[in-house]
Amino acid sequence: MQQVASNIVDPNLPDPNGDGWYLREPQQMQDVVIVLKAGKTPLPPSDYFKVGGQFAATPDDFSGRELEFRVGPYRLTIDTDDPGFTKSTPVENVYLYKGTPDGTARIVALMDLRRGRFIISARRVNLTGLNSPVKVELRAGDYYGAALASVKAGQDTPLRFMRGEEDILRLHSFRFVYDDGPNAYWSYGLTVVGDIATDFYPLSLAGKEITIIWGQSTFTIPAGVNGLKQQGRREKFIYKNPGQNLRLAYFDLENCKFRVVIAQAHLNRLPQNLSIRFEKDDDTYFQQSISVP
Repeated sequence: MQQVASNIVDPNLPDPNGDGWYLREPQQMQDVVIVLKAGKTPLPPSDYFKVGGQFAATPDDFSGRELEFRVGPYRLTIDTDDPGFTKSTPVENVYLYKGTPDGTARIVALMDLRRGRFIISARRVNLTGLNSPVKVELRAGDYYGAALASVKAGQDTPLRFMRGEEDILRLHSFRFVYDDGPNAYWSYGLTVVGDIATDFYPLSLAGKEITIIWGQSTFTIPAGVNGLKQQGRREKFIYKNPGQNLRLAYFDLENCKFRVVIAQAHLNRLPQNLSIRFEKDDDTYFQQSISVP
């Protein structure tokens, strides 16, 4: 809109229904000129990407849910009830989608829940404004994953891994050992293995205080040099202390895995909740629990 006079009193009023503005006295608009400029016909999208990586979604996340992928500025939503979304083979928990959800882009998405891996290939998409590194996101039901991928000229967009769900713990397996003999008070042992993922990337746990709670028992990995140590430059952190009840704590944030080993400690018997708490950033904490049956 172009205003051609400086002494105009706006005769418009906001719509009481919240639908914008309406003209109360349209005849008073003679001093306002609306200018529309025609543009060139837009070129058809011609960009291409291919990303793949690890993720920890489950079949429940794919049941009657929408899948959402984002690669930089590009967003794609797939309805799992769409006829193009099918199992790729008779093998359970392997899914394949082929289609053109927006009528232009050509999408192929393969998701192997058995191995926790996926590949997404897209042609005829618009990635205008894409810079490196590019953020890639995946949502499937309650599952959320995100990662950063490097972009190199003339090459596919590689993706090392997915981040997993936002601040979540999942149980894979556990081993709880106890003795009913006279020394049972100190003869409990626990090993828990599962998934762990945060919404922070990257995240360093080196030297941070970690709190692990089992029922009424609390175990602390101290802050500083005697605590978690980083393995190389990867997001993998380990704590070992054979002389303490908390013998081992291992957090592989790249592959969203954790392992906790407690021995010769007074532990409440099953079922119990296992809780893990640590600092992500200043005044921001990861604190989640899982039920061990």
